[in-house]
Amino acid sequence: RLDHIASSLGPNRTRDELLPYVLESEDDDEVLIQIAEKLGGMLSHVGGEDNIVHLLNPLEALCMVEEMAVRVRAVRSIVDLARQIRGANTMSQCFLPMVVRLSKKDWFSSRMSACGLYAVVYNSVPTKAQEEMQSMYAALCRDRTPRVRKTAASNMNAFAKVVQPHILKDRLVGLFVQLSKDDQDSVRLVSIENCVGISELLGDDRLRNEVTLPVALRLAQDPCWRVRWSVA
Repeated sequence: RLDHIASSLGPNRTRDELLPYVLESEDDDEVLIQIAEKLGGMLSHVGGEDNIVHLLNPLEALCMVEEMAVRVRAVRSIVDLARQIRGANTMSQCFLPMVVRLSKKDWFSSRMSACGLYAVVYNSVPTKAQEEMQSMYAALCRDRTPRVRKTAASNMNAFAKVVQPHILKDRLVGLFVQLSKDDQDSVRLVSIENCVGISELLGDDRLRNEVTLPVALRLAQDPCWRVRWSVA
């Protein structure tokens, strides 16, 4: 077990010897899933928050692999690590640059992984960085690859919960409506859950009638039976 071995070796040898060896010598997807899972609980084994980059670097690499199950587990571990962080500087200096890199990579797998990290990072970075994140998330919602747009839509409710109310109304609502009209039914399908989440967050009957009700009614008449079935 990776964590048990790390405990025996100590932080220095775990950082310098164990992690590089394990990650360079393994390419089996099932093993990579287990590695990705363990990395999220190894903060103390690498020497704490000051050395978190030794966990984030391999997890970022795992966020770019082809196998979706590996990427999902890597994103979950990054989220777990973010929740253990107490210093705002760590979020700005380590987590935010990683989200930026993943969001702008050429590989669609990288951009898909980035979508799951916005909600956990947003509230811990300065206002200027938040504005950058808003723009990057909007770009992901308009991505050329349908799978990226679908993943952005899947994470919209979580992101909407952490942004400021005026950002929700001024920026995310427009993206929500846009995704609900996507030419891919797999993207429109996700918009049904977003109808519920966005409605709850708006907290205003007038806005619900103007924004989410028309979307729900339109999706109820969608050409794709899977979308209509999910609305029902």
